[in-house]
Amino acid sequence: MIELRQLRYLIAAAHSGSFSRAARILNIKQATLSRHILEAVSKGVERLRFV
Repeated sequence: MIELRQLRYLIAAAHSGSFSRAARILNIKQATLSRHILEAVSKGVERLRFV
């Protein structure tokens, strides 16, 4: 199951349009953001659609 933190990171990346911008907004490293998004996608979140 996806963690709330991972969902927050996915939403931030979708809204900002950039992993590096989302990482700055979230005050985390881009590598951390990428890792959490990769974990979320591996759990089947790729079926979500951001509109």
